[in-house]
Amino acid sequence: MFEDVTLYNLALRHSSLSRRRSNVDNNERLEFLGDAVLNACVSKLLYDRYPRVREGTLSKAKSFLVSTRTLAQIARSINLGDYILLSKSAEQSGARENENILASTFEAITGAFFLQKGFDATYQLLKPFFEDCLNTIENIDELTDYKSRLQELAQQIMKTKPVYILVGEEGPDHSKRFTMKVQINGIEYGTGTGKSKKEAQQEAAKNALQRFPLNHQ
Repeated sequence: MFEDVTLYNLALRHSSLSRRRSNVDNNERLEFLGDAVLNACVSKLLYDRYPRVREGTLSKAKSFLVSTRTLAQIARSINLGDYILLSKSAEQSGARENENILASTFEAITGAFFLQKGFDATYQLLKPFFEDCLNTIENIDELTDYKSRLQELAQQIMKTKPVYILVGEEGPDHSKRFTMKVQINGIEYGTGTGKSKKEAQQEAAKNALQRFPLNHQ
């Protein structure tokens, strides 16, 4: 698949290695490129697959497909974690199973493949992965704005609004990963991670909706 072994190795090289040795490059630039390529490929797939679906629903579907959780699931399906190049400390901390690292490495691999093969080949490579993800959704229109649904239920059942709190962020400025938690009446109901605070909030709300008493839907 990869003709340029050097580029392949770079795509797998986590930033923990360059933090220990300043002369060692890492995959963050390829991650930045791969993120853009993934968004373009997913947008084309949705545009072609759902010719009568409105822009708002397509945007929700795209957010689902390029989310940290979905990309990490795809990465696990190809055992990508086994090949990531990590520092010893990152290895010991369980980085190979970290969703953020799996997702960002998948983005970097995508960027590397795009540089070698171009957009059309990259699209054909990625298409089956995302089609499998879409096949798990019975109806694209059911993709939910989890924050709005959580707020409706919280106000209906508990007479208050959810509060979202930033609990962590990591990564370079061009490719941040945020972790948010959601509290209701001071009690934590869920956490979520994403490439933006909004995405992390949606993930936190999705997880909160699975908690009692909010699952009275």
